[in-house]
Amino acid sequence: MFSFAGDSAGGNLAAAVVLRLKAMKHIPKPKLQVLIYPALQAFDLTLPAYVDNSGLTIGNKEILAYVLLQYLGGHAESYVPMLLNNEHLTGDVRQQYQSFVNVTELPERYIPVNASSSDSNVSRSLDYEHDDIVEKLESKVIDPYCMPLMATDLSNVPDTYIMTAEYDMLRDDGILYAQRLKKAGGNVTHVNYLDGFHGIMAFFDGFMKIDVGVKSMNHMIAYLQSNLFGTTNASPNW
Repeated sequence: MFSFAGDSAGGNLAAAVVLRLKAMKHIPKPKLQVLIYPALQAFDLTLPAYVDNSGLTIGNKEILAYVLLQYLGGHAESYVPMLLNNEHLTGDVRQQYQSFVNVTELPERYIPVNASSSDSNVSRSLDYEHDDIVEKLESKVIDPYCMPLMATDLSNVPDTYIMTAEYDMLRDDGILYAQRLKKAGGNVTHVNYLDGFHGIMAFFDGFMKIDVGVKSMNHMIAYLQSNLFGTTNASPNW
């Protein structure tokens, strides 16, 4: 029995491979997936985590938008403002997929005052000359094998462990994916570290060891021991 795991962009790849295998008949299915502060969407870069945590740990949202553009096909840096303002998709596509990236599905403490599922920047109409950007980006942004949060069917996904960090621009991606997997009937363990930041698992040992790094590593190991190897050597306090 095999499984997939990855952090950040690797979490994106792990989730995408799991979805692809799920869609393939006569292919063995993984036992579980472990997604560590994964990047799962390029649909809405106005989610609270992108706004509140820009510039804290892994650069700012402009840098992240640029990285996403490279992942989506190496598009020009000049597209960054359009991505940040959600001007890279047609209105029909925004309306169709808005529920997958719905700010009101986040924990209440993250939801902006007076927010609703229909009043985010994602719902604005595209009424000026960005057709070239839409043509180049739209199909990839909504492709679940590129951006797993956009999958229309998340049923029959293997057991999932998702780690997110409070001070991370990718926090809401992981939270929303965990919510959607649970609604689809999935067995999901989601841990959000309130004192965490992007990359915390790298700080579990050595001279840069910190408590949250050790804790995050131990929790993941305990999950794997219990759910992959069938042992119970550790009992983490979630």
